[in-house]
Amino acid sequence: MLQFLPENASVLLTDHHVESIANLIDRVMILHHHTIQADTSADQIREQRGQSISEYFQSFYQKED
Repeated sequence: MLQFLPENASVLLTDHHVESIANLIDRVMILHHHTIQADTSADQIREQRGQSISEYFQSFYQKED
């Protein structure tokens, strides 16, 4: 699917399981309790936080445990 899109196209994917598509993700938004809790680049998560996209996502929901 992605090979047919223009280079500057945006694709919105929503899922709780990002492991299989993590290498395609440029930007991450976390919606929790109907509000945006985070909006950051995937590179910042990986490089500055040292987390995978999945670990970053899970950190928002572990706070409730």
